[in-house]
Amino acid sequence: MKFDLKAIQRLSRQLGINAQEIDAKEVIIKRPEGDLIIKEPKVTRLLFGGEEIWQVSGKAEDALAEEDIRLVMEKAGVDREKAIQALKQHRDIAKAILSLKKGP
Repeated sequence: MKFDLKAIQRLSRQLGINAQEIDAKEVIIKRPEGDLIIKEPKVTRLLFGGEEIWQVSGKAEDALAEEDIRLVMEKAGVDREKAIQALKQHRDIAKAILSLKKGP
């Protein structure tokens, strides 16, 4: 299915939707389990009926919290790289620490 961009823009104006493209280099979403980073996102701000809606699209990457990395380093007695690798593999602090203490 092909979309006619001009028709969509015309319809948006008729419905009172104002869309504005935002030039952004990255978007960071702060979550309890770690940040979600979207590099080179396409960001659109929509104004409709007094509401402001933000639309973000792009490829997201999970970022590890610095405090989690430090905790795994301290408790497992490993360097930063090994702590990061274990956190990425297990996605859980306790499991990362246990896996590092067990060894290969």
